[in-house]
Amino acid sequence: MGDTLNHLAALYGLGNVQHERGSYEDAERAYRAVIGGMARAGVPTLRGIALAAWGALLATRDDIEGAARALGEAGATVGGEAGTPWRATVEIHHGHLELARARAQARRGG
Repeated sequence: MGDTLNHLAALYGLGNVQHERGSYEDAERAYRAVIGGMARAGVPTLRGIALAAWGALLATRDDIEGAARALGEAGATVGGEAGTPWRATVEIHHGHLELARARAQARRGG
């Protein structure tokens, strides 16, 4: 199990780098692999963090509905009170969704 979790953690980091570099397809593949792997490994908190990162990626692509779903699932998956480290990480990723909504509003002229 340790090697699997280490591999998934490294893959998550790679997804973050790819996301930041604009390699969105590669980042999505990495995030999806981590989401599935953490589900199989029974690690809901890390699955939730990967869901949040994927939600941020969807927001970067202006997929507002997809991002909202992924971020909602991420929040439900990590659970916890506002301000706890896992919950705070998910909440930070919501900023990408807010930016996507602002871009959509600007395109509509508002």
